[in-house]
Amino acid sequence: MSAWFRSTQLGLAMGIRQAGLPIGGAAAAAVLPYITNITSWRLAFEIGAAVALSGGLAFALAYRRPVRPRHQARPIRHATTLPYLVAMLCQPWMRRVVWSGVALVSAQFGILTYLMFFLRDRQGIPLTRGAWALFLAQLFGVAGRVILAAWSDHSRVGRLRPVLASMVAVAAGLLALVVVPAHTPVTVLVIIAGWIGFFGFGWYGPWVAHITEASPPESVGLALGTAMAANQIAIVTTPPLLGLLLDVTGTYTALWGALAVLLAVAAWLTRLPFSKTRTHRF
Repeated sequence: MSAWFRSTQLGLAMGIRQAGLPIGGAAAAAVLPYITNITSWRLAFEIGAAVALSGGLAFALAYRRPVRPRHQARPIRHATTLPYLVAMLCQPWMRRVVWSGVALVSAQFGILTYLMFFLRDRQGIPLTRGAWALFLAQLFGVAGRVILAAWSDHSRVGRLRPVLASMVAVAAGLLALVVVPAHTPVTVLVIIAGWIGFFGFGWYGPWVAHITEASPPESVGLALGTAMAANQIAIVTTPPLLGLLLDVTGTYTALWGALAVLLAVAAWLTRLPFSKTRTHRF
């Protein structure tokens, strides 16, 4: 993406591209439970697999590499060694990327996994209706990915400001889930779901654009891969750990509270000062 767009357009372009994820999630939340009810869960999985396969084929057919200007020299690429990777992880900008990414993706997948169960167990809302709350959260996430990314393009203090705002906002939304009593009016729950969805799914564009700008030109791919590898670890481990926490405590208060604390700690570690300048090479 960084080869296609200027710095003042990169965040918005990244946000529009990444908006496809919550759009797909919203469509799945709205359609797949209905398909499962009228047919079977096997058919729902098969339809999801077919959609994913068709999207991959469409991308493979449509993608074209960006044309590099003749006067633009290719950056010198250093060998990817363990000391080089460790040196990258020790950079302050990279630590901020990892802290913020792991915290936000943990909250995102915690919401995806347990929001509908929370609405069923705490609020008495059936899963089929709770799926519409998840649909709404994903829909607001689409708007968040575009709006927060556009904000990062024009932020005078760097792209991490929208990411930090997202951590604080999601933590506040999760705490709202902790304090709402049973059988809260649906309107209130819809507002909370929309708030959490806007920031909890909308943070990704500015985060990726920050990595692209902060990393040395010859190591953008390595930086993105390393940060996303940390995110993948969080994606795999968060749902079972939260499920274990729920089983041990028997309450969603501990689940949402743990995610809120994680976000608060990560926000403190990712705090000011921010910088729009590219980091020094290492």
